[in-house]
Amino acid sequence: MRVRRPTATDAPWLLELFSVAVSGREFLPRELLVMQEQAQRSQWSQRWGSGGESVVEVDGVPAARVWVAWTPSALRIVELSVAPAFRGQGLGSRLLADLCSAADTAGQTMELAVDAENTVARHLYESLGFRTWNNPVHQNGFSLTMKRTPEETTTP
Repeated sequence: MRVRRPTATDAPWLLELFSVAVSGREFLPRELLVMQEQAQRSQWSQRWGSGGESVVEVDGVPAARVWVAWTPSALRIVELSVAPAFRGQGLGSRLLADLCSAADTAGQTMELAVDAENTVARHLYESLGFRTWNNPVHQNGFSLTMKRTPEETTTP
């Protein structure tokens, strides 16, 4: 596994990953997908900074996209998307475990938003100590905000 910054040559692959990250997007016209992906990238860059975006390769093949933001109060997982061909192989779990370890070392809380209907992801996050936080429904009504503190993972 290798983690690297995205390059211009990753654009087609990132667009394909964007199109399958949320159910139903794969049916949208390419022009609309391009506009939505560019808008998301612009919004996230403005809000979280572009320095946290990474492409994860497995055996030289792009397999996942991770976007994180270290804020003064938390490590925010902006996105973690695993390509369909690599799902169910433990890649997402490994990436999350590595991020949890980094946050624990820094003494940082972790936070993320997850689609309320994505039970597979929610179970993974819960297994790593994430809990639904405060107001369980995010602003859009479809996402849950989850947080994980280093204290929740310490063993007696």
